[in-house]
Amino acid sequence: MTVGTQATSAFGVMLRSLRHTARMTLEELAEASGVSVRGLGNMERGSSRGPQRRTVDALADALRLDPEQRSSLQRLADAGRARASAPAPPFMLRTVPDFTGRDREMGTLERLLTPVPDQDREPRVRTAVLFGPGGEGKTTLAAEVARRLAERFPDGCVCVQLHGMSDAPLPVAEALVLLLSALGHAPGDIPADVRTREALYRAALSGRKMLVILDDAADEAQARPLLPDPGGSYALVTSRRPLAGLEGVHRVRLGEMSEQESATMLERIVGEDRTEGHDEAVGRLTQLCGRLPLCLRIVGNRLSSRPSWTPARLAEQLTDDRSRLSGLVAGDLAVRNVLSLSYGQLDEPGRMLLRRLTLAPGRQTGTELAAVLTGTPVTDTGETLESLVDMGLLEGCSVSGRYGFHDLVHLLARERLTQEEPTEVVDAVRSRMADWLLRSAAVAGRFFAPSDAPEPWTGETPPFAPDTDTEAEAWLTAERTHWAGVLPVMAAAGRHRHILTTAQLLSPFAERRPAWPEWQVLFEHGAHAAAVLGDGVARAGQLDRLAWTRAVAAGDRPARSQETQRHVEGTESSWDTTRLPSSSVSGRG
Repeated sequence: MTVGTQATSAFGVMLRSLRHTARMTLEELAEASGVSVRGLGNMERGSSRGPQRRTVDALADALRLDPEQRSSLQRLADAGRARASAPAPPFMLRTVPDFTGRDREMGTLERLLTPVPDQDREPRVRTAVLFGPGGEGKTTLAAEVARRLAERFPDGCVCVQLHGMSDAPLPVAEALVLLLSALGHAPGDIPADVRTREALYRAALSGRKMLVILDDAADEAQARPLLPDPGGSYALVTSRRPLAGLEGVHRVRLGEMSEQESATMLERIVGEDRTEGHDEAVGRLTQLCGRLPLCLRIVGNRLSSRPSWTPARLAEQLTDDRSRLSGLVAGDLAVRNVLSLSYGQLDEPGRMLLRRLTLAPGRQTGTELAAVLTGTPVTDTGETLESLVDMGLLEGCSVSGRYGFHDLVHLLARERLTQEEPTEVVDAVRSRMADWLLRSAAVAGRFFAPSDAPEPWTGETPPFAPDTDTEAEAWLTAERTHWAGVLPVMAAAGRHRHILTTAQLLSPFAERRPAWPEWQVLFEHGAHAAAVLGDGVARAGQLDRLAWTRAVAAGDRPARSQETQRHVEGTESSWDTTRLPSSSVSGRG
């Protein structure tokens, strides 16, 4: 039993409800619209398979519908025509023959959605919310669940697509019409009042063992009225959000596939004869796809439609980050379109933060750095970051309090940054970020420098200020990709004194973490900055530290750099060994 077989009846129910609301008889509507009384009667009874667009326009004009009502009526008419030429499939959600992986999620859903005969052992949770980013295959997995569990629900499965990520999500009133029609209610028996429809829907499910699939829910308000009452049927809801406001549900997050699952999926789509002996290229393709099922589907379909192409050839085409999203298209499937739907659902603070996070050199970001990028309070920024996690656009780590990008989302956000923010604004944000990161690194480094070390320079945005050396070390560790990554930005801006100051303040701390590759970057820039400033002694100190870090990287690990050794042996005065120029604490180079 499916919703699709009753789409034209749903159109009839809505038309009749709108006519009653307008207080028009069939004859009056016929005269106003130019549609015959007989034709109107066929539509309301559901025997018409879906009127043409010009007919719907005429009816909408006669009924004086607002844009939302007009769009809803047209959608139901389109759905009726789309299903008129072919019989309804066993499930409205189409299954795929090459379904791959997802064993853990499938097992969880099967346990949650399996009826138990013994009433005393009925599970408390009868609704599962399957959520995750766009393109992860939530709808495909829901269809596979419905197929595998068909025999466990003797009263059938009803499905409705809620179009939650579209510009016009399906209203609850229309969804209830579709569900009630699928449950066998004649169009004329479906009440016009939404609350009455909901009561009738719950009553229809109360005595049955059915599986209700609500695909692509926008939010809790759209899904909640469509959930069965406890003790009867089961429900599976798919959404890009976790729908945290729903009560009494079990949430299953769908994330990226494993490397092996991704390779197997490509092999099943393309065929073993095309992938055998190309393991390295197939592995490269799965990496470029970020192991996103939709992306793997597109890549597989592109290879299938081009018999002369090898996996290596396609991988080469997709290597360039600047054009990868444009290359991930196969017919009407496009990764950019799917990701853009999620981006379009964000408010402006969320969009701005997602865009500007791409300015950070690393892929994982803390809340403080994110707040610097947007110029908003840390508390507000944290809430926005969590909303991006809820939408599947960022990955959140509750332990470290950091947030990371999926590679393809990063590409989309970087595109939007270029398209939506002026160059001068982007440059100003990048400069503010670079200054804050390097100044914060200098402040943290001072915990490990001699007591007579000078204070770092002042700036517009207060730096991260740890209270203890433990906090300082933790920040330097977590943010090292970022503070090392902005050194070229600071150098291009002529901030040579500040680069040298930071390199000198962090020199003692380098002894604690000698294997970090960031030290080579820092001391290379420190040596260059000293040379630009004409400070030969400071340049010698930076070159000494650079030689030490290179020796460590090569496996020839001296205990200390020469400068540090001289300081320990007391051959020179305490802080003078680093020769900080007096102007380095306040001025630009």
